[in-house]
Amino acid sequence: MLRRRLMVALVIAVSLLSAAGPRRIDRGVALRLMGEAMAALGIGPKGFDLMPYVNDYAPDFYSFQALPQGLGSEGSIGFFAVNPWSGYVWNLAGCRQVTSPALRREQKRIIELSGMSASEVKTLGGKSPGCSPE
Repeated sequence: MLRRRLMVALVIAVSLLSAAGPRRIDRGVALRLMGEAMAALGIGPKGFDLMPYVNDYAPDFYSFQALPQGLGSEGSIGFFAVNPWSGYVWNLAGCRQVTSPALRREQKRIIELSGMSASEVKTLGGKSPGCSPE
């Protein structure tokens, strides 16, 4: 467990340090956060496939469609977007953040390692993916 956490912290740190400008996570970290989000929604690690797509309302975000594993384009679990600065995961149906203790720990680590100022955390990290809460 400790080894996994150290590996996660290292992956996040490397992805943040290699970016120019405001520090962003990379797609690999976004995919891992999506795995945590699916677990928070009660969907097991082998129960879904993630298909990236371009979200015209949030082009800076990592956007994914979650599909039931093995069904291809048949059916859909939902559409999600990951904030590249904070790691916040949004379920676009209802414009709700997906959260869990594991996600909150990783998001806190992302923000701490980002080196963003409090102002940047508020403006970049607090961005939503262009949806309006119901």
